[in-house]
Amino acid sequence: MRLLILNYEYPPVGAGAGRIAAHLAREWAVLGISVTVVTAGFQENTGESVEDGVKIIRLPSRRKQLYRSCPREMLSWIRHATQYCLKMKDEDLPDLVFAHFAIPGGKVALKFKQKRNVPYMIMSHYHDIPWLAKKEMFPFHLLTFCSIRKICLNASYRFVQSDEMKNNIDRFVGKGEIGRNILIPNGFDSSISIGDEIVRIPDQVLFAARLVKQKNPFTFLQAAKMVQKQMPDIRFVVAGDGPLRNAMEVWVKKEGLTRNFSFTGWVSNAEMATLFASSSLFVSTSLYEGMSMTIMEALAAGLRVVATPVSNNPKLLESNDVGRLVPICNAEATAEAIIECLNCGVTDREALAAAVSEYSWPQVAARYVDYFNVLTSSENV
Repeated sequence: MRLLILNYEYPPVGAGAGRIAAHLAREWAVLGISVTVVTAGFQENTGESVEDGVKIIRLPSRRKQLYRSCPREMLSWIRHATQYCLKMKDEDLPDLVFAHFAIPGGKVALKFKQKRNVPYMIMSHYHDIPWLAKKEMFPFHLLTFCSIRKICLNASYRFVQSDEMKNNIDRFVGKGEIGRNILIPNGFDSSISIGDEIVRIPDQVLFAARLVKQKNPFTFLQAAKMVQKQMPDIRFVVAGDGPLRNAMEVWVKKEGLTRNFSFTGWVSNAEMATLFASSSLFVSTSLYEGMSMTIMEALAAGLRVVATPVSNNPKLLESNDVGRLVPICNAEATAEAIIECLNCGVTDREALAAAVSEYSWPQVAARYVDYFNVLTSSENV
């Protein structure tokens, strides 16, 4: 089977969606699928390469930042990716296309199907389908509503990661299309696991995310200030980058918390694993999520988690042995949960392992392959 993956984000470019695409691509290659990824290059990192058995085509792009992209840059990638796909020779055509995001990936996949008759599937990452993340995405959804709906209705399958996303896309495409909306959760990097000899830094709290409004980092900062009043020597590590970083650093300095905070900037996977291993607690204050891989990785690394009740977080943290759920935008409740978790003592390793046991990437990738096989079976070709 030959599979073409379309995603304008792919490591080192992008954040969660790029990491998801890379994990799935590698696992599908292990399963014997011939996988090609068409993505966006960054600066001088363009051209063709083979990584972990996956062929990567990085097209020239106008992208100026690793961690985020603007509509103009997405449109540029759509144009280049469409041109690349339509120029494929007949003997090089894939059997299936797997597009990330309705726009931009699905936009390219729809044109490819119309011109070359190659079926496609789309994987949503929450905010690309109306009307989720309404406050931030309403203007974009309003302008692109008809286009997104056409992309969705022409897809063979539409994959989502949480009950909230499934309910939303069911409403969006209508009752007659519900059977092609498939919920498959994200996986986590199983290489980040609980070791026998973990050197934790006492009372070190980790916040790792793109520093954007969606991640709601200022609620975390306000909670941290409350915690510091009771625990003067506590350490907070903020891993990640984004447009809010400068304002966050200014706020920390203004509040006299510089001694308690460390901003790492963008970190590699290896550096992230080290931060998981050395911290005592992970905190997520997101307003919304598709499904957080970082939370699953934190649990796998032996950390309790304090998080908002978005996406699959309630299921992951349903046992008090692994963490606490806190209301969105409630700094006081977040501070109380941080202190409570830090005072809980040694984590229950079995409970932490059980929380993520069904989410390994090999298990998750295999579930998608079942649907690939349906589409490529003789009666469906």
